[in-house]
Amino acid sequence: MPERIPRHITLQRYEEFAQGFCECCEKTLTKYKRGRHHGKGSWEAHHAFPDRPITIKNIRIMCAHGRNCHFYCGHDGDWYNIGIWPRFCRRI
Repeated sequence: MPERIPRHITLQRYEEFAQGFCECCEKTLTKYKRGRHHGKGSWEAHHAFPDRPITIKNIRIMCAHGRNCHFYCGHDGDWYNIGIWPRFCRRI
């Protein structure tokens, strides 16, 4: 099972880098809707480089509702795939 990303790292990435937008497709996100079960504006932290330790630079904030970037771009449409940081948004 993948290592859980600490909440303080996730929120720091959201505030300093993502600033309320998906880092893949730039969809607007809501800060307090972390997790894919929160509907429109929800998001998840994605460990983009699983072979490296979890740091603020190795995760990305990605949308997690509907046809979302976390699933389609970060895992290429299959949760069993290793997480990646795509060069372009595959969802659009």
